[in-house]
Amino acid sequence: MTNNAITLSFKILPDSDQESLLEEGSAVYIDCINKLITEMVETKQATKKSSKDIKANLNSSVKNQLIRDAGSIFKKIKKSKFKIIPVLKKKVLVF
Repeated sequence: MTNNAITLSFKILPDSDQESLLEEGSAVYIDCINKLITEMVETKQATKKSSKDIKANLNSSVKNQLIRDAGSIFKKIKKSKFKIIPVLKKKVLVF
């Protein structure tokens, strides 16, 4: 039995209301990641938080993804011995 993966590329053409929601969601996502990274850098240890600990208007799977993303970034920060601490600004959309 083989697992075949299919990658699809598509363009989202939202109306102005949908665009506002997408912008807001991506800003919340980046803000949450930056807050988690800051917390981890201050304590110098990876977070033990779960999706229920993230107080944001995002669904739990997106919250789990942002926790994983923040953890990955923290590993790089730790590897640099806390010399390079990025602040994410580019909006990202995860769904």
